[in-house]
Amino acid sequence: MTNGITWWFYLPLETGSWEQRKFFTVDLNEQAIEDCIEKFGSLLSRENVETGIANQNAKFLYEGRQKNKIIKENLPKAWQKLISEPDEMLVELLNETLEKTCGYKAEDSQIVEFLFQTFSNPNIFPQVQKMQKTSLREKNVIANIQNKNTDDLIRLDSNLLNNLGFTKIIDGRFANNTATRWRSLLNIGLKMAFDRGIKIETLQHELKANFKEGKHTEDGFSFVKGTSFSLQGQDANDTANNTLKLAKLLNCEFYVLFEWREKGKFPIKQGLVHWKP
Repeated sequence: MTNGITWWFYLPLETGSWEQRKFFTVDLNEQAIEDCIEKFGSLLSRENVETGIANQNAKFLYEGRQKNKIIKENLPKAWQKLISEPDEMLVELLNETLEKTCGYKAEDSQIVEFLFQTFSNPNIFPQVQKMQKTSLREKNVIANIQNKNTDDLIRLDSNLLNNLGFTKIIDGRFANNTATRWRSLLNIGLKMAFDRGIKIETLQHELKANFKEGKHTEDGFSFVKGTSFSLQGQDANDTANNTLKLAKLLNCEFYVLFEWREKGKFPIKQGLVHWKP
């Protein structure tokens, strides 16, 4: 099923509700074009459909989703079993670390009691939960920054952003919202402006952008979710500059850590855009 921009893929012969039978979504506004092309070819190309490969690919994605769902449901049970009935290797590993720390080893029963009491303590467990909820992307961002000398970052002038072709965002934030595409960050800013009652006329005056009332898809236009207008596509430089102007207009922090791809101005180097009120 599709509205032209978002494509929902289903396996109709599987069991469960239609939502459960949906195994993949492609959003042309939100996902990288290369990823969209790859998935369209994998699932919709004539050759793959005729040979049955498309169906195999679909089932692989579906089963992967089902697998992830089962894992998500059972991980807490496995964790609870691990701390209530600690495995011998876990106990020994903790004991060895204890010995290196203070010179003494504990009895196995002491280790088991410590694990159980620690992770049953309501004052400690929320901190553990918070650590567990840190996404893989956030961990990669943190590691990236920690392993990178900030002096090596190319800090762009917040008055004029340029040379942003062929870049990928590592960590992007507009106010309290996050995104990993320039256009997505711009859409966040546009929706915030719309929610605050800023008129399209004002946006057209402040930004280098073409707007149309309503939903439009011709001539590179796409609808901005949560608003009543569509925006014509732009290159990365114009998109970033317009997002920065919105941040200043709305008095919101704008932060982007990104990397140039091999075809970019500074191949494989990282850049930073940061403006705050």
